[in-house]
Amino acid sequence: MKNKNGFTFIDVLVGTALLVIVMVGIFGAFQLLFKVLFQSQSKIVALSLANEQIEIIRNLSYQDIGSQGGIPAGQIPQTREEEVNNRLYAIATEIIYVDDPFDGLSPEDESAADYKKARVEVSWSEHNLNKSVVLMANFSPPNLESEVGGGTLSLYVNDSQSGQAVANAQAEIINDQVEPAVYLITATDDNGWLSRPGLPPSDAYEIHVSQTGYDEHRTYSASATFDPEPEYSHGQLVEGDKTIRYFLIAKVSVINVKTVDDQNEPLSFIPFTLKGGRAIGLNPADDSVVYSYERDELITDDNGQKQLNQMSPGEYYFEVTSSAYAVLTPNLERPLIVEADSQQSIVLTLAPMDEPRLRLLVKDASTDKGLFKANARLYNQNYDKVCQTNEDGIAVFPFDEADLANGDYNLSVSKAGYQDYQTSQTIDYFTERTVELTPLE
Repeated sequence: MKNKNGFTFIDVLVGTALLVIVMVGIFGAFQLLFKVLFQSQSKIVALSLANEQIEIIRNLSYQDIGSQGGIPAGQIPQTREEEVNNRLYAIATEIIYVDDPFDGLSPEDESAADYKKARVEVSWSEHNLNKSVVLMANFSPPNLESEVGGGTLSLYVNDSQSGQAVANAQAEIINDQVEPAVYLITATDDNGWLSRPGLPPSDAYEIHVSQTGYDEHRTYSASATFDPEPEYSHGQLVEGDKTIRYFLIAKVSVINVKTVDDQNEPLSFIPFTLKGGRAIGLNPADDSVVYSYERDELITDDNGQKQLNQMSPGEYYFEVTSSAYAVLTPNLERPLIVEADSQQSIVLTLAPMDEPRLRLLVKDASTDKGLFKANARLYNQNYDKVCQTNEDGIAVFPFDEADLANGDYNLSVSKAGYQDYQTSQTIDYFTERTVELTPLE
C-alpha cells in the first residue's frame, strides 16, 4: 500500500487542545502580571501621597505643625481625599504631642509635650479589598523642650466582660468650649491606651469610645433633665495635670421582638417604646434612671416581628403604645435582661381592648413580686373558671374557648402560705386587676 503523508482529524484535535492549554496559561500569566503591576502602581501612588503629606508637614515651622480641630492645632486637615488615575485615595493625618519617658512622664514632667509625631495613612479600595500604607515622622522643637502648657488626657479602654484591653478602639475627643475648638479622632494602642498631652484646661471634654462589634461608651453634660453618673460625665483637665479616664465597652447583642394574640397568631404593625442598655444617669426631677437607649417610635413588621441590632447589654423596658391592644403577658414591669454578645427574644401577647377579658396580676404584699401558681377563681351564675398564675404572677380570663361576658363577678385568689383573698370584680371589656396576698405569720 502507498502511505500518504498528512494529519488525521484526531491529530488536529490533540494539537488544538495543546495549543489552547498553552495559550490559556500564557493569558493567565499576563493577567497575573497586569494585576501585580496595577497593584504596585496603586501602592506607589499611595506612598507618593503619604510622602507628599509628610513633606508638607516637614516644611512647616515647629509651631505651625498641627491639624484642624486637633491638639496641637494647625491647618493640616485630619482627613481629605485625592483622586489619581481614576482611583480615590483617602488621606488621614494625625499629629500628636508625645511625652517621652526619657525625661519622665506627666505630671512629674512639667513639660509633657516633648515633641510632635505625625502619622499619615493613605487608604484605597481595590477588588473589594481595603488597602492602606502608613508613614510616620517625628518633629522636635527648636529648643530642648516645647512650652505648650495645658494638661494630659489619657484613656484606657477595656472589654467589660473579659477585662482585657481593646486595641485600636476609636476615640473621639470633642470640645467646642476652648479656642481653637478640639475635634480629635484617634485610636488606642495594642494595650488599649492612648494619651494626649497639650490639651487646654476645660471641664467640657466630650469623649466617644467605640470599636467594631462593641457598643459605645460616651460622656454627657449635665442638664435640667439629666444628671450623668461620674463615669459618663465629660472629661475635666487642669493646667499641668494628668487626667486618666477608664472606658468599658461591651460586645453588642440582638433583641428579637414578636407580637402575637392569645392564640399565638402574629399581630402586625404594633407600635411600642423601648428604653434600657447602659444606666447613664438620673433625672433630677424624679430620680428616674436615664438609659443610653430610649426609642419612642418602634413598630413590628407585617409578620409581627422586629429585630433590634447593636444593642448594649443591660435591662430593657417595653411599653406597647397601641390604643387597640393591651398586653396580657409578660409582666412588663419586669425588665428583659440582655447579656453581652447574645441574642434575646421576647414575645408580647396582646388582647383587643374591645373584648371582655380580665388580666389578673397576683403579687406578694411584702416583696411586690409576682406569685407563681396562685389559684384564681372568677365566677358568677353563668361563668365559673379557675386559672393558675404564670411565672410573672399573671392569670388571664378567659383562658379557653368559654365566653366571658361583661358584667359582675366574684374573684377569689389563694396560695399556700398566704391569706385567701376574696372580692367582687366587674368586667368591662379589657379589665386589669392587681391583687396582693399577705403571707401567713
